[in-house]
Amino acid sequence: MLDSLCILMPVYDDWEAVRLLLPHLDSVATGLGLEAEVVLINDGSPSPAPQVLMTARFPALRRLEVVTLKRTVGHQRALAVGLVHIWQTRRHCTVAVMDADGEDSPDGIPSLLRRLYEPGAPMAVFAERTKRAEGLAFRLSYAVFRRLHRMLSGVEIRVGNFSVLSPAALERLVVTPEIWNHYAGSVLRSRLPFATVPIARAPRLAGRSKMNAVSLVQHGLSAISLFADAVSVRMFLASGGALVGTAVGAMAAWLAGFTGIASALAWVAAALVPLLAAALGFALSVLGRRSQMPFVPVRECPDLIAGVWAAPVSSLPYERRGTAV
Repeated sequence: MLDSLCILMPVYDDWEAVRLLLPHLDSVATGLGLEAEVVLINDGSPSPAPQVLMTARFPALRRLEVVTLKRTVGHQRALAVGLVHIWQTRRHCTVAVMDADGEDSPDGIPSLLRRLYEPGAPMAVFAERTKRAEGLAFRLSYAVFRRLHRMLSGVEIRVGNFSVLSPAALERLVVTPEIWNHYAGSVLRSRLPFATVPIARAPRLAGRSKMNAVSLVQHGLSAISLFADAVSVRMFLASGGALVGTAVGAMAAWLAGFTGIASALAWVAAALVPLLAAALGFALSVLGRRSQMPFVPVRECPDLIAGVWAAPVSSLPYERRGTAV
C-alpha cells in the first residue's frame, strides 16, 4: 500500500514554473490522501532558488529538498543523480519522475500510481503521450526519431521522463549505467517490467524551453546509443545483405546478357565490401566494450552534489546541509 511519494524534478533556471507547479502537486497529493516529498535537482542554474520557494507551505507536501550540483550536467544526468540521491536517503519510497516546467501535469500522477499498484503490476509506469503541446516541427522531428530508433535498434520508444517507479525499480536503476545518458531508454535497455498509461502533455507554466535543435538531436542520439551493440550488429547484417543482394543481381544480369547492368552492379558490390568491413569492425569494437568496467551511477553520482537545502513544509525553519543553493 502506498503511503508516501517522492517527486523528482531536475531544474535548470525554471524556478517560476516550479513555484506555480508546487500548489498543483500539493492538491493532487491531498486528493490521493498521500504525504509527498519533492526533490528538486538544481542542475547548476545561474539563478539560485528564490526565497518565496523556500518559505512556501503546503498541507500534503511534507518536505522540500533542493539538491544543488557542482556543475551543469544536463537534464538526463541530473535525473540520474536525483535517483541515486533518493535511493541513498529514502530507498523504500515510490518515486514520481517528472519535468519541472509543468508539461508533465500532476493530474496524470494518480493514473500512473493506480497502474503501478494494480495486482501483478509492473515495476515502472510511464506516461504515453496522446497529445503534445509542441509545434509541428517538433512533432515531425519526434516522429522521425521514433522510426529511426526502431529501425536502428529494433526497439520502439514511445515515452519520455514522466513516470512512477517502485522501490524495487529504483534499486535496479541506480546500478544501471545507461541512466547516465537516457532515463527512459535505460528502462527499456535494462528490461525492467514497465507499462504505459495514455496522458496528454500539458503546456509549459512559465518561461521558455532551454532545449534547442542541437540538444534535441543530442538527446535522440543518446537514446539510440544505449543500444549500440544491437545497432552495430544490425548495420553489419544490413551491409552484408546489401552486398549479397547486389552480387546476386550482378550475376543474374550477366547471365541474362545485360553486361552493362552487370558491370554497374559489380562496381556497387565492390564499393559495399569496405562498408561491410567497417560495419564488422564497429560491431566488434562495441561488443568488445562489454568486458570493460561500466559506469555505476550509485558509485559516481554522489560526488556531483555540492549541497542540499532541505525543509519540512511546515512552520519549522529550513535545515541547511552542505553549501547554499
